[in-house]
Amino acid sequence: MNIHCFGCSFTHDLYGYSWPYYLSKKLKNHKVINYAYPGSDVLYSIYCMEKIQKNDNDFFIFQGTGWARLCTWQEFKPTPLVTQVKNNYFIIKDSTIQENYKMKTMNFGMEETRFYKDYYGYMTDCTLKVQWYAYLNCAKQYADFSFTQIKKIKNFDSFQDSIGKEKYNSYVRDNGFHLNAEGCVLQADWVKEKIKDDLHVE
Repeated sequence: MNIHCFGCSFTHDLYGYSWPYYLSKKLKNHKVINYAYPGSDVLYSIYCMEKIQKNDNDFFIFQGTGWARLCTWQEFKPTPLVTQVKNNYFIIKDSTIQENYKMKTMNFGMEETRFYKDYYGYMTDCTLKVQWYAYLNCAKQYADFSFTQIKKIKNFDSFQDSIGKEKYNSYVRDNGFHLNAEGCVLQADWVKEKIKDDLHVE
């Protein structure tokens, strides 16, 4: 089985490791492919899921990203950009998308350009959240398992909510609430437990 993982920095190998990486170590008979991009929005994940020719040997895991985000990029096909990192673990290098396909991420509060100011100046929190929730539910239609990292959202599992905020925070390594290596191992165990029946693994 090819396990395709989609999301933002919570799924990306931000510090040289991630829950998909540790999941690959736990599911050695499966190929784990990580498409996550730091700071990306839900549309980026939807785009990648749409572009992959999914068949019965593919399993999609989607991690919902934050609501106040906007990404732009030029058209590309994700699968040819995948490179092997270790054994059964593969990634798309974010530098490849950034340099060759002009990937840009924009988040609430950034004021680097007039566009950022105009966009977030006109887009109210309410509008952004309604749009975000619609995108989340669209992405869920593509995925075999969907979850959010911290915020509990209707119809989505939340990793932090599942293990408890206090326990989650004991593994946090930065002010973005990204997890240390031990936390990513714990998350890989949690994801494996959620998908083991679908993959027919112990």
